[in-house]
Amino acid sequence: MVADGYYYRANFWDAVRDSNLNLITKLRADANLNYIYTGERNKRGAHRKYDGKVDCYNLKYLSFIKEVRPGLSFIH
Repeated sequence: MVADGYYYRANFWDAVRDSNLNLITKLRADANLNYIYTGERNKRGAHRKYDGKVDCYNLKYLSFIKEVRPGLSFIH
């Protein structure tokens, strides 16, 4: 599914994901992106969930998942 960035909200994203669809969109200007914390857990207190905000100009923490070939059509 391709949608404008306006539709990238939690309720819409949950509905798309529950329908087993993929969403292609731009991020909203006010998107709040955080890295998931993968370090050791503290024995006391609440566990840490996030490891800082995503900086769109420094993508060193992101990992390459899959290459999409140019000209590949997803429409059947």
